[in-house]
Amino acid sequence: MWRQISWAAGLLLIFAALASAFLSAREESLREAPLLDVYFAHKDHNKVGCANCHHNYVDGTGRQYGCYQCHKEDEAVNLLVEEQFHGLCRDCHRDLKHAGKESGPVRQCGACHKPDTQP
Repeated sequence: MWRQISWAAGLLLIFAALASAFLSAREESLREAPLLDVYFAHKDHNKVGCANCHHNYVDGTGRQYGCYQCHKEDEAVNLLVEEQFHGLCRDCHRDLKHAGKESGPVRQCGACHKPDTQP
């Protein structure tokens, strides 16, 4: 019986070590990966208050930087950048669509992920 337990414990330790190494490598690749181009026309969002997206207007952080500089370079948030932007942009579009209001793209990745030609 003890052999079975120690064998299972050894297997569990090996699995944990492999998982840890995989996650570390994944975090490093996410940190180094370039962000996809994103088209964002401020003129199309003029009915939305700036502070809805620009938290740094409210809390005074990062006023001199754009979104990408902080969200990609700050180690506290850089692994969350995709989740954060999709949550902010796509979820807002989805909520407007569900409310029966005019909205931006919800599922068409190419509608947002293209070179930004607008200020």
